[in-house]
Amino acid sequence: MILTRKGMGKNKGNDFERFISKKLSLWVSGGERDDIFWRSDSSGARFTQRMLNNKMTENAVGDISYRDEQGKILLDRYIIELKRGYNDVKLLSIIWKDDDILHNWVRKLEIEMKNSGKKEFLLIWKQDRKPIVVIVNNITWERLSIQGNFLHFSLEGKDYYCFKLEELLNIVAGDVM
Repeated sequence: MILTRKGMGKNKGNDFERFISKKLSLWVSGGERDDIFWRSDSSGARFTQRMLNNKMTENAVGDISYRDEQGKILLDRYIIELKRGYNDVKLLSIIWKDDDILHNWVRKLEIEMKNSGKKEFLLIWKQDRKPIVVIVNNITWERLSIQGNFLHFSLEGKDYYCFKLEELLNIVAGDVM
């Protein structure tokens, strides 16, 4: 069966969500378990829909949820949003475009943080044939002590940082949580 371009994108996104869920599980468990995190029901849409009715939903904001209590501490602090593809979006477009898709992702996360009461997010993005990157806000950045290369940008008076996912995974998970 040949998948349409749209179908391929959805499958690619689902595969990426499963991949990151396993990576984060291994990271949090010190390499012992790959089943602590998994894709959120409806990729976080349930949280959004319930918020419209002024209802809170535990463990439902963002694209990743926990399936074991060991993951609760990470998701109590962070909204984790995943993006796969968007190969036509250039990271440096943050600098010269105010109405860029990257800005829209960050704006959406700022709203979700306000609605959920969380103060931090991990926006994890993978383009084809590129390393996986993470975008975080200033609160997270100050705690991380990233050693590698990074990109700093400001949006509407707030600071954000972008770096490779491997830089985050090199930090002891307990230091991030």
